[in-house]
Amino acid sequence: MAEVEVRALGPDDVDAMVDLDEQSGYEVYEAYADYIEEEDEDGDGGEENNYLWGVFADDELVGFCVTGGADDPDLPDAVTEHPLNEDMSTFLSHVYVDPDYRGNGYGARLVHDALLGYWESEGEQQPAFLDLSEYLFDDPDADPMKLAHLLIDFFGKNGFEPIPDDEHDITYTCMVLDPKNFKDPDAE
Repeated sequence: MAEVEVRALGPDDVDAMVDLDEQSGYEVYEAYADYIEEEDEDGDGGEENNYLWGVFADDELVGFCVTGGADDPDLPDAVTEHPLNEDMSTFLSHVYVDPDYRGNGYGARLVHDALLGYWESEGEQQPAFLDLSEYLFDDPDADPMKLAHLLIDFFGKNGFEPIPDDEHDITYTCMVLDPKNFKDPDAE
């Protein structure tokens, strides 16, 4: 198996990130460019990146994800109104692994280590949330219910649990991770 590393992306990763971002279709690079580029407009070093994370297989970027605060009012009510959502809660999004590398544990390792890194930068482990809807409709040929179950299983490897949505009578839109349930996917 390849040597696997998860870390915050930096200036040396820009070209690989741009290529992988184009492949994903998420278009997240522009939103976080200031955090991984070498210099800002003043010629100073760029801001510290604790938002955009990459998983590397033998030094090749094969996946990425975004971490940040769960305080955005545009997030689903299932997240913003959840009893575990506090001022310092985490939101995980745009988890992507190159299709050629899927099925090898890179995604679960990425989620685990990116959350640990983000929490370390914030000074504490906090509840984490994610919204599955960004993944459910990317492929018009995919069955959203089947995909939802696959995603629940995938994120469940790290301890995420579905949040019931009583208003829409579904449980597949958002997930929450209580830090006390956080799992290392390699420990299973």
